[in-house]
Amino acid sequence: MMTMAATFTLAVAYTFLSQPVYKSEMLMLLEDKSSQTQVLEDAAQQIQLGGGADFTTQINTQLQVLLSRPLVNKAVVRLSKKYPKLKDDDIDDVIKRLEIEQVTRTQVVSVAFKDTDRQLVQDMLKELAKIYIDYSQDVQKSQVSGAITFINAELPRVRMNVEASEEALRDFRSKNNILDPEEQAKALSGVMSDLMEEAEKAKVELQTSRKQYLALASRLGSSPEQALAAATLSEDKIYQDVLKQYQDTETQLALEKTRFRDDYPTVQNLKDKRDSLQKRLNEQAGVLLGGDGKQAESLRDSLAGTLESNRTSSSTADRYGELRVSLAGDLVKAENLYLVQSARVTGLEAAKERLLGKFQLVPGLAKRYQELNRNAVIASDSLNRLLQRLQELEIKAAQELSPWRVIEPAVLPDKEKPVWPKPLVTLGVGSILSVVFGLLVAVLLETFDDRVKTVERAKELMQLPLLGAIPYNDELNTTAKSEKQSKEIAKISKKAKSNGRVQNPPYTRSAYEEAFRSLLTNIRFLNSDKKVNTFVISSSAPGEGKSTVSTNLARIAAELNRKVLIIDADLRRPTVAKRLELTNSRGLSSVLAGNLSWQEAVQKLGENLFVLTSGPIPPNPVSLLDSRKMAELTKQWREEFDLVLIDSPPLIGLTDATLLARHADGILMVIGLETARRGGLKGARERLEAAGVVPMGMIANALKVESEGYYYYYQYYYHYYGEPTPEEQKKPKER
Repeated sequence: MMTMAATFTLAVAYTFLSQPVYKSEMLMLLEDKSSQTQVLEDAAQQIQLGGGADFTTQINTQLQVLLSRPLVNKAVVRLSKKYPKLKDDDIDDVIKRLEIEQVTRTQVVSVAFKDTDRQLVQDMLKELAKIYIDYSQDVQKSQVSGAITFINAELPRVRMNVEASEEALRDFRSKNNILDPEEQAKALSGVMSDLMEEAEKAKVELQTSRKQYLALASRLGSSPEQALAAATLSEDKIYQDVLKQYQDTETQLALEKTRFRDDYPTVQNLKDKRDSLQKRLNEQAGVLLGGDGKQAESLRDSLAGTLESNRTSSSTADRYGELRVSLAGDLVKAENLYLVQSARVTGLEAAKERLLGKFQLVPGLAKRYQELNRNAVIASDSLNRLLQRLQELEIKAAQELSPWRVIEPAVLPDKEKPVWPKPLVTLGVGSILSVVFGLLVAVLLETFDDRVKTVERAKELMQLPLLGAIPYNDELNTTAKSEKQSKEIAKISKKAKSNGRVQNPPYTRSAYEEAFRSLLTNIRFLNSDKKVNTFVISSSAPGEGKSTVSTNLARIAAELNRKVLIIDADLRRPTVAKRLELTNSRGLSSVLAGNLSWQEAVQKLGENLFVLTSGPIPPNPVSLLDSRKMAELTKQWREEFDLVLIDSPPLIGLTDATLLARHADGILMVIGLETARRGGLKGARERLEAAGVVPMGMIANALKVESEGYYYYYQYYYHYYGEPTPEEQKKPKER
């Protein structure tokens, strides 16, 4: 709570004692087309022209430029005469008070400045605006000039590339006699399709002519050579005239032979004429049919045979009639057509083969043409863009406009509206921080505080059942309550002795005493099959209230008419005698070390309450507590009393409690809440485990009534009996 209050107090003090801080802002337009980043990108990448820098990168770069020390320092120097305090300010501190942000997805940035002087805020922003505009103009001029120089240096080389690429393209077209391989491929494809179609058609016509030729040759009944010769001779007028004379002579000769003998002059003259005409026929036939070839000779022989047969035939005209001559002519025409079509088919196949050869060359030519054409287009585009960019840069260099300009100037901040401190914000943050710091301190205290503060934590460490929870009260704390009750018990004892009789203390009622009555009840039910009445009461360390629990538990048991013996077995630092204001001249050590009986050493405080103090402190308590006599005494006490409580030393560092636990029915562990330590409880548990002693339970002492649900139990108790609660008892009574 103190931490929370202190934190909140600091927040309040800071809120109302801080000097007010004022803020103003201006809006600036940073045009992307004129930014130095874009100029540099365009100038350095003109050949590729792959685009400008990323928009976000450009804006971030410009924001860093606006926040740069040189520019801000110029403003500080210019204003230091009017505002001397700027001379003492660190430039980094001024930059921290300068806020520059991009307006979402625009080329507009917000420039804000904060200071305790309102006029300084406005003047600083105005001066920064002038510096930013001057800087952008200087950068634009210098970068444009550099870009122009760069482009002029690149133009000759780019022009040479254009000329070289165009020359290579012209050589390729001239060498291969083509303009565009793709267009040529389309044309060749069309020609090839038409040629193949025409070749198939010619093959069909060739087959038809061949069949027609064979059919005519079969009808004519002669060989094609004879038919050809007859057709040839039938068309010759000279041959036909000689042939007619030859036929007439043959006819006269036949008639004269019927009249005269063969040696008759007339017959001889006709024979001579016939032979002469035959010779003329052979000569004309040789002229018409080729006199030197084998075919001409064969035809003449065939013709001679024909003429010979004419001499024996009755009529030559019947042999070579008009129909036969016509068939012979058709046969010759059919043969000529067959030969022409055969030659055509051969020519078409040859043309197709040549066309296929050219077609196979097209892919390679097309690939090379594309490479040359692409290089020429790229070079030409680069040149055109360089020239265009050069023209733009020259126009820009002639302009005086700044690429950066103020679109909303800064105004004087309102005196009644400082940006800091903001009471609601600071107080809210102070409240949150107070809670956070309070919780943090609590966690740290809990982490580093080794004390056991809750019953659940004690049960977790000891792993024992809870037999009772003794409440804590400011007025009835363990020490004060013990001393008060001890004095009351002592007074009652003295009064009883003076009257010659002993009586128990009066019955009292309180939540504190009810807790002991509940503890006593739980102890009675620890073991229903065996009599369990002798207990060692110990703790992990001194100061946890074991002696207080022992004496009060004994007193409550005596009030319930149970015969109780409480033994102070702490032979090192005894406290029972002092608490109960009893003599300690003789006690347990006297009984164990000498011949004194325990009955002689016991002191009686009531009708049912008996006390055996520790007696003088012996030099070796362990040997006395571990003796056979101690074991015999424990047996006697178990039989003599209804309840025997042995107040032993703490467990840490001593073996007394574990030795006493061997003689008793069990050991009860008293855990002083907010007094016992986690390490002490762990050490006590380990010591008991090593000695083979299992505690019967634990007693939580000094429990705060508001903790862990016990609050409602004790509130119910007070309201049930109509008694004021401890909180109500603290309030002053109304007069």
